[in-house]
Amino acid sequence: MARKAPINFGIALGSEKPEDLAFLAHQRKDPKSLRKHARTETGNSKGAHGEMTVDGKKLLFICQDSPPGPLTKAMKLFLRGLKVPLSPEFRVPDEAVAPAKAASAAPAEAAEEAAADATPAAREAAPASDGKIDAAEAEWNRRHEKARLATVKILKAGLGDSDKIRAVLSFAQGKAETGNYAVGLKALDTLEKLLVAAVKGKAGGGKGDIAAGIVKKRKFLITRWQKVPAEVKVELGNLKSAIAANVPDEDPGELCAAIETSLDKLIGEIQSAIDASIGAGDPGYKTALKAIEQQKQKVRSHEIIQLLKKSPLVPGERFEASVCAALDEVRDALAA
Repeated sequence: MARKAPINFGIALGSEKPEDLAFLAHQRKDPKSLRKHARTETGNSKGAHGEMTVDGKKLLFICQDSPPGPLTKAMKLFLRGLKVPLSPEFRVPDEAVAPAKAASAAPAEAAEEAAADATPAAREAAPASDGKIDAAEAEWNRRHEKARLATVKILKAGLGDSDKIRAVLSFAQGKAETGNYAVGLKALDTLEKLLVAAVKGKAGGGKGDIAAGIVKKRKFLITRWQKVPAEVKVELGNLKSAIAANVPDEDPGELCAAIETSLDKLIGEIQSAIDASIGAGDPGYKTALKAIEQQKQKVRSHEIIQLLKKSPLVPGERFEASVCAALDEVRDALAA
């Protein structure tokens, strides 16, 4: 097993018990694709993908992103059940469709049952979390599988706007994979409304409602937003140099580190807010465009930004401009 050359893998933790995981491996298939298929089997978006190899008595997994905490223990139990005498170790580089309820049921009837399963009332009846994970993750684990199965049945029945339904589910799963369960849950709220509307034939389930290019827009947001911290860091470097030159008794490193921490938090909050609003998928991205203007005002009124603008050492307005310029670019991309 992978002793001579690395093998690609994809893992998804079990929905109820993490050790009831799905583990797929292949020499040529893309790791992300393997993980996607594994996730389909378990309904749990938490997992890992990358390359694995055997190093002595270790089964070494080199993951393309940070693996979830329970994964090592779950894999140990999984391998023990298969009587594989290897100890799993997960690293990152350099740091490295369930069966239908009733085959005889008509598609529309099955879809209606599925949509009912995904409603808030059905969620209340779901079993509670065992308390070993945070509330948002527990809520995600309870709701995601019901929503996924409901989506499969709705699409199979040919109801609703299939493109929009798939896009919103994909968005929700993508956010959960990165640990952003709060945004993922908001997307599930949107998905559940779409499923119910699809069955009832109400507005919102028809073609043409989805804002165009939702996946492309989200990709642009993520790509553009990744540049903001670096742009802010350039201005922090200028501030650090100015403090060292003009106020030699002060510690510029400590001050700039505190400012960077505060601004990083602000930037992260802005991305989450806009990402969630894009996920709403309303025509013309009205929700997202409104959110962008709200976030620009948040930047302008932020305490640290206000203090930097008053600083005599550097042009403090450049900090505000770095973030607001990125917001303007995202706005223009959505409006295009």
